[in-house]
Amino acid sequence: MEPLAVRAERKPFRGRLTRDAIVHAAIKMIDADDISGFSMRKLGKSLGVEAMALYHHFKNREEILEAVAEEITAEITANDAVDSGKSWQDQIKISSQTALDVMRSHKGALSLMLEHGKISAPWMMWHEQQLGILLGAGLPPREAIAAFRAISSYIFGFTGFETRYRPIMEKKDSVNVMIEEFRKSDYTNLKSATDYFRRDWDDQFDAGLDLLISGIEAQIDMLSKVS
Repeated sequence: MEPLAVRAERKPFRGRLTRDAIVHAAIKMIDADDISGFSMRKLGKSLGVEAMALYHHFKNREEILEAVAEEITAEITANDAVDSGKSWQDQIKISSQTALDVMRSHKGALSLMLEHGKISAPWMMWHEQQLGILLGAGLPPREAIAAFRAISSYIFGFTGFETRYRPIMEKKDSVNVMIEEFRKSDYTNLKSATDYFRRDWDDQFDAGLDLLISGIEAQIDMLSKVS
């Protein structure tokens, strides 16, 4: 499924009211104002129509938010991660980074996907792609599903943590103040790891993902010895 972001660049909205045009406008509005600022009235105004005109295409606000969540998921699957010419480890890294980038690019993407997402073609495609990578790596179906859930949970969790704390930690001297408090504390383990709290967000994401991949590699190695 081709994401709306791609279709919109090729054929921008010019006044004809369609489902795609409505979803594209909704994404633009949510990116600017977050979900809390989204309403049918505001969406209709941005499209130059009355809110009632939207109901010819969607039953209600929730159905539009579900379509937005579906579109965001479609953006996640629109990448070249599934490539037999790459190692399964690189495919996981590329697809995971794509998912993180997409959620970073859309304000409220995490809550949209978790609260308004539903089983859809893009949702199933994401599972299909990831399970294909993991099954191809040598994991049986049960372990492949467990690995996919661990990876997707990590991506969602990291996104939520970054969304909440990055703005705070990027304020002037906030990290330095935190580190100084750690150093003055009586917690020896925390003090020993203090300097690593300065790591770049992308480096932190990569480090955590590498640990997950190492665990999957160990699982594959163990299963190969058992069989």
